[in-house]
Amino acid sequence: MLTLRREAIVMIAVSLLGILALALTLIAEAGSAILGESGPGYWTARLVPIVLYFLAICAAGRAGWQIARGREFTRIVPNLLSIIGVLLTLAGLCETFGTPVFMRLLGRADWQSVGVFDPSYVAITSLGLLLWLLGRVMRRAVEMAQELEEIP
Repeated sequence: MLTLRREAIVMIAVSLLGILALALTLIAEAGSAILGESGPGYWTARLVPIVLYFLAICAAGRAGWQIARGREFTRIVPNLLSIIGVLLTLAGLCETFGTPVFMRLLGRADWQSVGVFDPSYVAITSLGLLLWLLGRVMRRAVEMAQELEEIP
């Protein structure tokens, strides 16, 4: 249990670093807009995916906090995988389709497509779907294990 608690604390620390990195990105975008150096642009269009990434990292940090406090691992991880999976899937779809559509709506001539098929966005979306499915499978496995434990 001590090792699990230590790893959960590391999970919290990594989550805080991720949150800090995303917050700095948002602050830089806001500062650029406030100083008039740029209008709504690429990073503005990416605010929705960035917020989704932020929420996924917060979910992982919250799970780490719960594990560190001694909450049952098998109750936390399936939900964590599902939540992170959904958030990463939505973020990947926003990166792939939302950003280009938003840029076109802003009238940016350099954005002519309705999708950016960057391999990293496809990987994030695929990984999100796989994590969501893994969370569902793990939740069912935990339920089955509990049913088997109840059999005398």
